[in-house]
Amino acid sequence: MCRITRIFKGRVNNYDLGSGWGVNAHVGYLDFKKVQNADYTDWKLGVTKDINGWVVGLSYIDTNAKGDCNKGQFYCFSNSLDAAGNFGSKTMNAGRATGVLSISKSF
Repeated sequence: MCRITRIFKGRVNNYDLGSGWGVNAHVGYLDFKKVQNADYTDWKLGVTKDINGWVVGLSYIDTNAKGDCNKGQFYCFSNSLDAAGNFGSKTMNAGRATGVLSISKSF
């Protein structure tokens, strides 16, 4: 059985740069007890722009996750799984680096 012993969500910092611009950063750590290859650190760096109440954001997000989906890391997803627990032909490593474009509005 997998048990999370500690989730440390580090620091989240948001800075107002003026004129509707902002910058944000995050560093976090996930620590699993008795689960091999599961602990990882994640980070995010982003910018935002407020345009008439709409906030447009662009962020870079990454981890130090190993990315070897053949070792069964929980952040790997597959289109199928056989009876022996082997991944199917298409796997996705959700621990890899990615960019996120967002648009939001508060009502």
